[in-house]
Amino acid sequence: MPQYTKSGKSYRASYITGPQHILLGLLFGESKNIALTSLGTLGECNHGTLNLKRIRNSVIEGVAKANSSFGTNYMVSEIEYVENDSPNYELYAHCVFLIAKGLHEGIEFKVSNEK
Repeated sequence: MPQYTKSGKSYRASYITGPQHILLGLLFGESKNIALTSLGTLGECNHGTLNLKRIRNSVIEGVAKANSSFGTNYMVSEIEYVENDSPNYELYAHCVFLIAKGLHEGIEFKVSNEK
């Protein structure tokens, strides 16, 4: 079950599936270049170096799927990621979809003061 939070203008989803986990933050707005911002590391695990191009492509894929599913026009201007998260890029696309779905359905994103 994902956890939804909001930090500043960033909408975030944290998703844990046993040994795999990610925390993904998204800022929405028009931008020709999607910025990638590291939130540093969380915890002690190490899954190797993340491929930032694959994160970006997964986010783009997730936004396209969400926009198609919900009739929305979300555009991502910035992606926030945790450096030592799992390199399961399908989870990134899934979390984008969940964030967009949550926004579309009006779920509550708990306000967080973390990173």
